[in-house]
Amino acid sequence: MNKKLGFIALFSSAFIYAFIGIFIRFASLSFGTFSQVILRGLTGFLFLIAFHIILKRKFYISPKIDKKRLILYLSTTAFSIACATISINMIKASNTIFYIYAGILTSSLLYGVILYKEKVTYIKITCLTLSMMGIFFLAYPLQRVTVLGAIFGLIPGVLDSTENAMIKYLGKFEKVSLMTLKNLCTSVLGIIMFFLFSEVLPTKILPISVISVLGLGIGMVGVVSLYFFGFKNFDLNLGNIVTSAELIIMLFLNALFLHEFPSANEVIGGSFILISLIIVSFHAFKTERSKLAV
Repeated sequence: MNKKLGFIALFSSAFIYAFIGIFIRFASLSFGTFSQVILRGLTGFLFLIAFHIILKRKFYISPKIDKKRLILYLSTTAFSIACATISINMIKASNTIFYIYAGILTSSLLYGVILYKEKVTYIKITCLTLSMMGIFFLAYPLQRVTVLGAIFGLIPGVLDSTENAMIKYLGKFEKVSLMTLKNLCTSVLGIIMFFLFSEVLPTKILPISVISVLGLGIGMVGVVSLYFFGFKNFDLNLGNIVTSAELIIMLFLNALFLHEFPSANEVIGGSFILISLIIVSFHAFKTERSKLAV
């Protein structure tokens, strides 16, 4: 396990993921939530099929992979988006983000302890506390929410954490084939959600929205690829804290591209998350230096 490279991979995924928010903003000018899910999955699927054809790679899913865990991994994305959408319709979007990350960070700590026997260290507790404080300030002021609104906000976080846990827990697999299958499943489940939530077809499609949807599909392929490497080489809970760097990067991107400048609370929240990232990075790089010294 190379924690230094694992950290770099997860931080890079956070940088790409931060652009996803920009893409979603422009894609939403033409497409609804589940239309974006369908098109994003379809873009990733076609991109990876082209990758298979050009490099003449065979599609292969090992029969040794646990089928229940595989189904769990493949289905998380669409259900996560559905629950987040329900939550946003019940409470403020910023509050939903708080509950999502609360779900991610707390459940990943439990997954790490239960599934991988990872130790609960003072660094984890410190970084988890700092990150939660940062996310709280980013979402502040929290409104009084319905129980269902909070639950549907927590579920996507738990599902996202589950997806990352399965990356470590599925064992050996052919990554490109697994990503291809996941994107196909995302599109299929997106179609089901489209009709289930009675989403309407777009009446006008803007070129910027089409470009953004393509960016979403290909960008998420890049993110998942980095997740595969990052979580294989990094602690699950601390890894999810590293990926929360997207919240800080997003503040800069929103200011740069959308001219939406951070509030005082967002600056405070971002600072707490940044401190936790610095602690995690020192821990990861110190561990690698210790290995080299032996």
